[in-house]
Amino acid sequence: MLLLRAVLLLAGLVVPPLVLRLLGWPLSGTLLGIPYNFEPPTPSRVRQTIWNLSSDRLLAPHVYGWGFSPNFHALARRIGLVAA
Repeated sequence: MLLLRAVLLLAGLVVPPLVLRLLGWPLSGTLLGIPYNFEPPTPSRVRQTIWNLSSDRLLAPHVYGWGFSPNFHALARRIGLVAA
């Protein structure tokens, strides 16, 4: 069962970029109004997404995948854990 989960996880990481390339679509953009990004993540993009000091938005486009990720800095600022 663990092997099956590992294979499915790997397929979920590898297949979407391959399909997008075969279709000639860009690796990042929006689909049905929801952002996607299948470019390899970098530490700076991860930090910019989940702890973005310059944005008040609670949700930011995912570093990798389809959808949104939380901006924990904006959340912490709203509940008063960090100064504005």
